[in-house]
Amino acid sequence: MSVLAKRRVQAGAAALLSSALASPAWGAPTPGYSERVLQWTVQEGETCADVAAALYGSANQAPLLERYNEVSCGYGQKLEPGRVLVVPEKPTELPPASLYSTFPTVKARAPGAEWADAASGMPLYRLYSVNTLARARADVRFIDRTRIVLSEHTLVVIYETASASNVQKKPPSVELQEGEVQAGLAGLAGRTVGVAVTGGGRVDAKSRDAVLRRTGERTTVSVFDGSAQVESAGQKVAVPRNYGSSFVKAKPPTPPRPLPPAPSWTSGGSLGIVLIAPGAGRLNAAWEQVPTAVKYRLEVARDADFKDLLVREETPPDVRAFRAENMPPGSYFLRVRAVDAEDFLGIASTERQAVLIEAKLESGAVESSALRTSPYGMLELSPAPELELAVGDGPFGPLVPRIDLLKQHPSVLRFRMRGTKEERSVAVDYVPATARIATSAPNPQKQIAVTVELDGVAGIDVPGRVGPRLHLLQGATDTEVPLARAAGQGSSWSATIPAPVVAGARLKLVDARGRELGSADVSGPRPAVPPAPVRIGLSAPPRLVNPQFDGAWWSPSFGSSVAVALAGQVRRGEVQEQASVRVSGSVGALGLDASLASNGILSSSALVADRTAWLGAGYRFGSPATEGGRVLSALALRLGAPTQSGQTTRLEPSVAFGAALGHFTWLGNLAGRAALTDSGFQRSLQGFVTIGGTYNAAEAVRFYSYLDGHLLDRDGLAARAGLSFGLELGTRLFSTLGMRMTPWNDADGLFFGQLGFGIREP
Repeated sequence: MSVLAKRRVQAGAAALLSSALASPAWGAPTPGYSERVLQWTVQEGETCADVAAALYGSANQAPLLERYNEVSCGYGQKLEPGRVLVVPEKPTELPPASLYSTFPTVKARAPGAEWADAASGMPLYRLYSVNTLARARADVRFIDRTRIVLSEHTLVVIYETASASNVQKKPPSVELQEGEVQAGLAGLAGRTVGVAVTGGGRVDAKSRDAVLRRTGERTTVSVFDGSAQVESAGQKVAVPRNYGSSFVKAKPPTPPRPLPPAPSWTSGGSLGIVLIAPGAGRLNAAWEQVPTAVKYRLEVARDADFKDLLVREETPPDVRAFRAENMPPGSYFLRVRAVDAEDFLGIASTERQAVLIEAKLESGAVESSALRTSPYGMLELSPAPELELAVGDGPFGPLVPRIDLLKQHPSVLRFRMRGTKEERSVAVDYVPATARIATSAPNPQKQIAVTVELDGVAGIDVPGRVGPRLHLLQGATDTEVPLARAAGQGSSWSATIPAPVVAGARLKLVDARGRELGSADVSGPRPAVPPAPVRIGLSAPPRLVNPQFDGAWWSPSFGSSVAVALAGQVRRGEVQEQASVRVSGSVGALGLDASLASNGILSSSALVADRTAWLGAGYRFGSPATEGGRVLSALALRLGAPTQSGQTTRLEPSVAFGAALGHFTWLGNLAGRAALTDSGFQRSLQGFVTIGGTYNAAEAVRFYSYLDGHLLDRDGLAARAGLSFGLELGTRLFSTLGMRMTPWNDADGLFFGQLGFGIREP
């Protein structure tokens, strides 16, 4: 063996040992390759045969040097000195390509075989065909580390690697029959990837990202990185970055032209770090119009290189927004391109990244910029290795899966992408837990029952996280009272304390850290407070001038009051007036009242009114504090005593009934009246009914209205009626103003008015 040959063998052995030691595990493939590889530095005058003989013991293995290198291994052709070659560790036979990923349904077939479902990792040999169906994608990785990504409805035929034996006349990686492929290189280093088009045409791309789209007989080429050479009909066109070319069948390619510009994102939408509630992940984005676009392509991927695609959709030109619901937590990358009328795929927009972090709270709500939670809760965050977290004002570190809010109690959480300084702050708003404490009257065992209701602790382990403690404070004595939780509930508790307790005794509930949650005074049983009386009707109802109609609209609530009033009416063109005074009061269920009216005090004409003193007594059925529509009723008897000669005594039995409905009261009277003589009841009788209601617009303002109807014995029966309305103003001191109207002018005035003042019980 010559000295030169020995050196080559020694160099090969050293390279082999170096590669083996550098590998992660003995026998495992070198990262990024499908087998173990070595590096060989070419020396002056070496050929492929020399290297193959030194490494593999036979010059016949020279084609192995073309597997990962764009070199020519022709007979006697020297290699470039100093060039570093990547070569297999030992002679192997590998398929030229394999399916790196498929989604969802991809078909493949060997030459002459039937189509069958393909799966990730499937080897692809020469002349194998791959076909993507509707909404499908496939990623084909070649042994020389070139890559072809197939869109939906794409059919290709596998040939050789891009580094075949004859560089100048090398076969393509694939042949595109229809659809779209994205061709790319793992690294440039002077290499190209070739794609042939059925019916004529070829593209050799020295690019990490070049896209061929074949629709019918037309093929477009868009170059987004590096450059490409488009060949058709014996003519070639060099296409630089962000330019495109096209050809039809075997016609020459068109000159390079600029690709459609990149769309711009609109403001808003999912961007940066976004907190989401469990199961509520959402991605949304919108972009500005590109004037030349006839459609847009949106892509969503798990990685910044858009290799792990989740969504690839093409939308009409009037649809420029995207929204996806129920997205799982994780990192998402979005980009959009315009497609013009010549079917050129445009330049991609800037990559828009959104990191969805799922935040799970034991109690509370998750918002995009804030967490509303109980201070006793626990926060769980979904994993996000690309993020860093700072709790409060603390330093940034890896994203932790759980944060104990009770122990750390941060007011803000700060997130940022690993390796950056831009922060996203999320406020933590705490909803305080509170307690409602109630006590009962002592039972026969002289114990006071205590009930405690906790608010703001839904979903919280109350005994373990809150640890409520009940204390009885009596003067300087502080006694802890045992608490028992209600069966099946974490927010309801009970306890008992001995009775009696000292004056000013107080119960206080605190948590395990001594934080007060609520308190209540304990003074034993309190005397029942009688409900406030409800006033139905009026304190000073109008008294008409005509003695035939001067029956009072009296109330069964028997309020105590004193009132004076001046009344007047216009009858047959003449003003008639009268003054009156009324006094009323009650003793329990017994009510008493008295009233007295005068003759005219301003006019000189004789009035039909007479001076009669009325005395009355009534008995009430029910409580004067009746509310909520419950009817209160009373029976009464009034006696009219004449105060001047020529008049008769009159007797008036009546019944009253009414009720309060919030701000409203309603009241009705039914009464009869008869004159008494020495021989008994006078033949002339009278009956009347009065019904109406009041409305309290305010505590000191009460409006009223009622209708009175009368049946008179005037040489036969006669009916008369009138409508009264007005208001009472004031509380203890009050005034009254009222008016009555009637269409009959024979017995009474068409219009009646009264103004009065008085004082009543509060």
